[in-house]
Amino acid sequence: MRNLFLLRGCPASGKSTFIKQNGLEPYTLSADNIRTMYQSPKLGIDGKMGITQSNDGEVWELLMYLLENRMKKGELIIIDATHYKSELLNRYKSFCSKYRYRAYVIDFTGVELDELIRRNNARDEYKQVPEEVLHKMFETFKVDTEVSKRFNIITPDEAVSMIKNKCEPFDFNQYDKVIVFGDIHGCYAPVKQYFDNNPMVDNNFYIFTGDYIDRGIQNKEVLQFLLTIYKNKNVLLLEGNHEIWLRKYAHEEDMNIIPRDDIEVLKQYMGIKKVKAMLNSRKIPNIFLQHTRVQLEDLDKKGLRQLCDKLGQMAYFNFGDKTYLVCHGGIPVLPSLTISTQEIIRGVGKYENIPDLYESWCKNTDENDVLIHAHRNIFDIPIEYNSKIYNLCDEIEYGKNLRVIEINKDNSVKPILIKNEIYNQDLSKDFKPNGKTEFDSQVKDEDIIKELEQSKFVQIKTFDNNIKSYNFTREAFKKDKWNHITCTARGLFVDGNTNKVIMRSYNKFFNWGQVEATKSHSLAKTLVFPVKAYRKENGFLGMVSYNPYTEDFLIGSKSTIKGEYADMVRTQLYNTLGDKLNDLKQYVKSNNCTMVFEVIDNDNDPHIIKYSKPKMVLLDVIKNQFEFQKLSYDELCIVAQKFSLEVKQLEYTFNSWQELYDFKHKQDVSYDVRYEGWVFEDQNGFMTKYKTRFYNFWKFIRGVKQSLQGRHEVRKSFQTKEEVQAYNILKRFTPEELQAMSILDIEDIFYNEYNPEG
Repeated sequence: MRNLFLLRGCPASGKSTFIKQNGLEPYTLSADNIRTMYQSPKLGIDGKMGITQSNDGEVWELLMYLLENRMKKGELIIIDATHYKSELLNRYKSFCSKYRYRAYVIDFTGVELDELIRRNNARDEYKQVPEEVLHKMFETFKVDTEVSKRFNIITPDEAVSMIKNKCEPFDFNQYDKVIVFGDIHGCYAPVKQYFDNNPMVDNNFYIFTGDYIDRGIQNKEVLQFLLTIYKNKNVLLLEGNHEIWLRKYAHEEDMNIIPRDDIEVLKQYMGIKKVKAMLNSRKIPNIFLQHTRVQLEDLDKKGLRQLCDKLGQMAYFNFGDKTYLVCHGGIPVLPSLTISTQEIIRGVGKYENIPDLYESWCKNTDENDVLIHAHRNIFDIPIEYNSKIYNLCDEIEYGKNLRVIEINKDNSVKPILIKNEIYNQDLSKDFKPNGKTEFDSQVKDEDIIKELEQSKFVQIKTFDNNIKSYNFTREAFKKDKWNHITCTARGLFVDGNTNKVIMRSYNKFFNWGQVEATKSHSLAKTLVFPVKAYRKENGFLGMVSYNPYTEDFLIGSKSTIKGEYADMVRTQLYNTLGDKLNDLKQYVKSNNCTMVFEVIDNDNDPHIIKYSKPKMVLLDVIKNQFEFQKLSYDELCIVAQKFSLEVKQLEYTFNSWQELYDFKHKQDVSYDVRYEGWVFEDQNGFMTKYKTRFYNFWKFIRGVKQSLQGRHEVRKSFQTKEEVQAYNILKRFTPEELQAMSILDIEDIFYNEYNPEG
């Protein structure tokens, strides 16, 4: 929080000891420490080593630079220096005013001179100061009385109590109701609607959680309203992350520099690649400059400065039988001075960490402690998450709702949603995250072929009878060049004589979090529930269709109908189907479809997961056309039963985002599931893959094995003891021995040694 503690006292008065004994080093800027960074202890004419002050110009310039950077984040800061002259304390005043800090002087001047001399002589040689310096400073402190007139003077014990203990809540029980408003974002109409129906009264307390401006089209009206109420004793305006621009505007500061923290937020919201491209082109979207500033030109900047100076960090209060913490971003524990203002405003963790934060809050606080926040809600969490947590963010600027809660003294809570009808629909296209890209079924086949042929990220192979395969290139994979063409070109086979699809696999789909459309915040908005979870087997894709030129099966894997993988598909198909082969051939011919299998053969194609015997699992039956279309799972099961085929397993059905996210969160930290993972599929057929921790662990170790057997340097860093244990096993073997072993062999050794029961 915005508190600055200035230590004051002679050398050897106990300042640095106080810092060390109370574990306050991370919050402290020490002049002596910076001096020793600039220059090591220097030999004096008395033959003793000592800290030199010859670089103090640079030392204090650096210290003030570091101080300002910490102040920008609103961190608790302690300055360890003597501050033996009161005028030396004045150097902090401008920063305190600019960043709205409260300064305290921690007084160490009560130590007697004899004790100072004794302590000084007991210090390490380089830390000792000449005795005459101690005498001079001691006398200066005795006569300098100006400090007490200008600063809050506290004792070391008082400082520890303030810093170490949790903040004390205010008592709001003199009010009938406490009313809390979520993000407004320049949308005045819903605010006006609330107060038209519920006029402001003195016996209620009103809290606004911040983000009053940007994205909306009524920024001026919002600020005019706030200017009329912000001085009221029963009104508290909290600071949101967007108010930094209002403050800069009001103080006429440079707004063309995008703060690093804002860039990080944009990366979470819009994706790293998109933001990097914006940085390279110098086109980072500053919403305030582009959309808001022009709406504020008629407002008095002095009034706006006064408004900004009144913004609070949080509301922490007792009301009825409960204790409430209201802030903009949300934090996982009750507040203390060591929490930075930036964390209170922007929230702890990333946007997608909200469920984790809520779990921590419920774990770290008592039953009657309630968190209320706004700012982030990419998962469309309702107002009342549970009895301990309320979320007041609802994309009001994009036509959703102003969220309000009314808290009564009996601690009953009334949630209120007020629809915002006045917003800029075009703006949402610029700043909302991208969702799923649907295939355009209106595009003609010949146009798709043309795009496939012209794309530099699609490789083409031609086989007998002018059958062509299209598959995305390695470059497309490495550089994430994904669009409707490269995603379609995944095991796609076309009759070059007719330009019709003759066999096909899935469109390329992605792991959870791999691309923007599969990041948690996008999935939360785009998945249509219920969502099905199918077990993901660990083999390779095999395709079976009909070849009109040979009047036989057309069998392929990946991008080819020739080679060992296609042969393995054929072998398994013939071994599995037996006397039903002709029936299956007739089925794929008459239905003009492709049967897609997961083909598993540990002997000839070992992967991560061990299977007792070779097998093929029917994944889907896909129509032979450019637009992706497949049988429903019920239809698929009927086909599988008809031909005595093993079919993919439907393991879970999730009816809400929360159910799905909770499941994923549990799997993220568990090694219990020892297969590859799941394919999640929503009601619109959108799919994303999720790999288990077990699978990812052994995939990582397989990479280490490949490096060792190739006599290459292992450039991977080990994060867990299990990774180190597996690495130690690999190191027992020569490169030649590792070459002859599969990763399954290493797994056997690992679990025999470290998990005998597993």
